[in-house]
Amino acid sequence: MKPFIQGMFPEEEEVPMAAEVKHLSKEQYPGGRGGKIGGQVAATKAASAAAIAKILSGIDFPKNKEEVVAFAKKNKEKVENVQEVLGTINEIPNRKYHTMTEIERFSDT
Repeated sequence: MKPFIQGMFPEEEEVPMAAEVKHLSKEQYPGGRGGKIGGQVAATKAASAAAIAKILSGIDFPKNKEEVVAFAKKNKEKVENVQEVLGTINEIPNRKYHTMTEIERFSDT
């Protein structure tokens, strides 16, 4: 029987040894927590793109930075970690935004 595909294929998948796995400190891994927390809860507790989108849901574009910040302040009940999300939004450049993607891109989350 002739093989379907010809070439070199790995015989065995390499799995890193426990000593080779890098262990991250709490400052190095996102969110500072691991394990059970995730999904909607994680998006609500971190200034992620999802949390920014959640606090700005319903906004009409175009808007300048001040209008975006004011809208976020009016909708602060939508997220749990308000100060972190508002702090991230306050750091976006002072310009006119036409889409949510532009805000998320400039928020560097």
